[in-house]
Parts: sequence; C-alpha cells; structure tokens
Amino acid sequence: MSAEINAQLLEKLQDDIANTGSMPLYLRFNESVREAIEQGLVRPGDFLPSERAFTDALGISRITVRKALACLEQDNIIDRGRGFGTQIKPSLQPPLAYSLANIKGFSSEASMQGRVPGSVWLKREKVTVPDDIAELMGLPAGSQVYLLERIRTIDQTPVSFAISYIAENVIDDPQDIDVSLYDYLHKRQVQFGKLSSHISATLADAELRSKLLLKDPCAILVIRQTLMDNAQNPLEHSISYCRGDMYEYTMAG
Repeated sequence: MSAEINAQLLEKLQDDIANTGSMPLYLRFNESVREAIEQGLVRPGDFLPSERAFTDALGISRITVRKALACLEQDNIIDRGRGFGTQIKPSLQPPLAYSLANIKGFSSEASMQGRVPGSVWLKREKVTVPDDIAELMGLPAGSQVYLLERIRTIDQTPVSFAISYIAENVIDDPQDIDVSLYDYLHKRQVQFGKLSSHISATLADAELRSKLLLKDPCAILVIRQTLMDNAQNPLEHSISYCRGDMYEYTMAG
C-alpha cells in the first residue's frame, strides 16, 4: 500500500470513528475498512498499516484494533501472519503451473503466466553445510555454503517457504540477489546442468502456517531439488514448502 493510500485510509477511519455514535468502536472500524474496500480505496492484495500505526493515528486502544482485525479475519476479508503483516485477501487466482522437468525457476514460471513473483527474505548468510545436505550435494563435510531462506509470493500472496543451500563459489554477495536466485546465477554466467527433484507431503506446523498465512492445519507439498552445473559440480539443494492450493505441478517441460 502506498503512503498516499495509507493516509487516505487512516483519514477515512478517523472521520468514521469520530461519528461512531452508539456503535462499538471496533465494529465501526470494521465497517469502515469494508467500505474502503468497496469504494476501491484499498484493493485485494494491499497491506494494511500495523496495529501500532492504527493505534497512534486513530487514538484508540490496540485491543480495539485487534478486535476489529479479528472480525475481518474471521469473515475471510484479511489475512494476517507474524512477520508478514495484515493483507486484504487477494482475489482468487488459478494455481501456478510449475514444471519439475525444466530449470526455469519460480520467478520465470510466474512471469511467463502473467503473475507477479516476489520474495520476502528471511536469511542470507554463510553457514557450515549440514551433513545430510553435504551428502546430497556431493560436498565434503564441513564445507561452507550460503543459506537462503525466503517466503515466495505470487501477486503479493505467500505461496511457499523456500530454503536453499548454495555452493560458496557461485555467490559473491548474497545481498545482491533480488527476487530470483536463478536470474542472479544467469547474470554470473553459471551454466545449469542436471536437476533432480523429489516431491512429498507433510503437515504444516504452526510456524509454517504463520509464514504462509494458513489458518488451519493442512497438508502441504515439499519439493526437494538438487541442481548441478554443466560440469556436474553442485550448485544448489533446495527445500520448498508449498501451498497445495497455489501450485499445480507437472513433469512436462
């Protein structure tokens, strides 16, 4: 949400709350946000200000704000997740068709289908590779790798939580990686070779549900991939925890 739209929403809420009458404040807040959506002041996919920003701007208690947001969430109007924010629930979109038979990458697949890919970065750091990952990548025990953790989004909606272990020699500075890791590697003229994939399912725990804005316990897809370069040197081992309602996997190229 732009600063201008943010200010317009807060101004509307200030006016509406000032004229609440006998209606409880949290219900008037709730109603005002609904009106803002209907009027196009905020749109599906937009993020709302923080609880503290609402409290400071409107002069109401955080308890009131939380009650109003809880009602909006219960009515399936907003999504909330720790560390991610409060978002007007995006309009339903068809699942992303994702092929496990090629090496286009998440961002490229999304862009080719007219979607907007994004990444919310959680970690970009150098670590000692875990022994099981070292074995999968064919690296000596104790090797240094780059650990990348990010929430991947499509049209601002979180769709997967991805963990990547990247060979140390193919990255100069992980902070230079933007939305797409594969775009970064292509710019460094890294030539991709063999890609192996394994797909399974697991039950999302509370931490994962928070990252992906999932309310209830549910099964998610787990995609494990190992990518080599054209000389069969290890490049990446990735583990992606994917919302089953947002992906459609194929084996076709």
